[in-house]
Amino acid sequence: MRRTIPLGFVLPALAIGLAAGFLLHPPITSALRSYRAMQADRRDMERRLVGAPVPALPILDYQMEHRLLDSVTGGDPALIYFWSSRCRYCENLLEDLPVIAERFPEVELIGIATDRDPRIAACYLAVNEFDHPDQYYLSPEQRDSSVEDYSLYIIPTIWAVDIHGVVRNVHRGYRAPAALHGLVEELSASP
Repeated sequence: MRRTIPLGFVLPALAIGLAAGFLLHPPITSALRSYRAMQADRRDMERRLVGAPVPALPILDYQMEHRLLDSVTGGDPALIYFWSSRCRYCENLLEDLPVIAERFPEVELIGIATDRDPRIAACYLAVNEFDHPDQYYLSPEQRDSSVEDYSLYIIPTIWAVDIHGVVRNVHRGYRAPAALHGLVEELSASP
C-alpha cells in the first residue's frame, strides 16, 4: 500500500522552506539588516526631533540663495512638508494644501523639495501651477547628508512646529486632508 502525504501539509512546508532559504540568502539578509537599521534610525531621529527646536537645515529659497530652515519659521505655528516631484503622494499633498491654508490662515505652510536638482522642483511647481509662497529646496551640496541626518527617506514627511519653533509632531507618508486638519487644529490649540 502506497502512503500519500496530504497536499495541505506539503505546500505550507515547501513555502516555509523556500522562504527560509530566500531570507537566509546573504544579499537578502544584509538588505533586511539595512532596512531594520534604517527603521531604527528613523525612530531615533523622531525621538530627537520631537520636542526640540527646528534644526538649522541648509536650504535654498526661490532665488536659489542659501538660508537655514530655523530662520524661516517665524512666530506662527507651521507645517514643514518635505516633498519630491517624483512622488505621487506628494502631488496629492500639494493639491490639499490650499484647503488647509484657507481654513487655517494662522498656520504657515513651508514646503521643502528633496529633489537632487532644485530647478526640477521649481519647474514642477510652475508647470502644475502650484502656488505656495513658502517653497524652499534642500541645498544640493548637502542634500544626501540632510536626508540621512533627518531621516527623510519617506516622503512626504511633515513636521508640525509650534509658535515657539519647537517640532511637536512628525508624520511620514501621505495623510488625508481630514488627518492634516486634525494635526493643524491640535497645533493651533497648543499654547
